[in-house]
Amino acid sequence: MEDADEEPVVAEARRPSLDYIAPTDDADQRRALVKARIVGAALSCTAAILGVFLFIIASLNFGGRPSTLSWQQIAPPAALAVGVILVTLYQYYVRRRPGFLAGVLIGIGIAALIEGACFGMLR
Repeated sequence: MEDADEEPVVAEARRPSLDYIAPTDDADQRRALVKARIVGAALSCTAAILGVFLFIIASLNFGGRPSTLSWQQIAPPAALAVGVILVTLYQYYVRRRPGFLAGVLIGIGIAALIEGACFGMLR
């Protein structure tokens, strides 16, 4: 009788098992997601701060007349924004990296906090 009990155990041990890992548990995928978030945040934060800087530089008027809003003031920040949008769409739809989009949104939030703090200190 003991032999009958042991055979199913041996048969189960020989059966191959497939070790599937959930995408959230895979260390390589998590590392790639975090890297995409960091790159997206750095890109969007840098673009936002640089865009504000270029807008301020383009708005400086060293003449006596007050400056009016022109396309030369809006073009550099708009070009940076369009560039960030195009890179984000490429990363999200073509490269299938949703972490990059999350990073871009985080970077915009960080840039808004930095710019808001600078504006608040000048008031």
